[in-house]
Amino acid sequence: MPSPRIPAALTTLALAAGLAACGGSKSSSTVSASAYAKSLCSAIGPFETHLRNRLGSLHLSANPSPAQGKAALERFYAGAAADSDSAVSQLRAAGTPDVPKGKEIASTILGAFEQVQTAMHKAQTQAGSLPTGSVSSFRAGAATLSTTLAGSMSNIDQKLQASTLKSPQLVKAATREPACRALGGA
Repeated sequence: MPSPRIPAALTTLALAAGLAACGGSKSSSTVSASAYAKSLCSAIGPFETHLRNRLGSLHLSANPSPAQGKAALERFYAGAAADSDSAVSQLRAAGTPDVPKGKEIASTILGAFEQVQTAMHKAQTQAGSLPTGSVSSFRAGAATLSTTLAGSMSNIDQKLQASTLKSPQLVKAATREPACRALGGA
């Protein structure tokens, strides 16, 4: 059975956000570049780690029935949705980096993760609607869900990569921050 193909896109998203420094926050407080990088990567890191761990323990081919596969995907996406909620909450509290275009950078990152959050909640809902009448219908539905979510993650990543908002100060701060170095499994 297909597994969700989202970690690579999310890792790229996390690295693009943390290291290319296209970022987001609705908080009105201004914080140093290093404090922002730490907050950003501390929000993204657990999301990424939990997602990788969940994916590693998601063995749909070992599930003997479509109903069990559906339940596994529902748990997977429920956890991913909850983790995205936490990341977005932390990003909202991160403040605005005290760098040129800091407000726009913070807004861009927050917006990207709000899109991730929306995609995860949508996937959670769709997983709950997967057909279980036959193995083939379940597999087809799970494959469609995986493809749709991978496409959403790719679109979000492309928007971040295309952004012209760059900050050498944030890149430097991110390279010095242990929480940022851990992103992407690096």
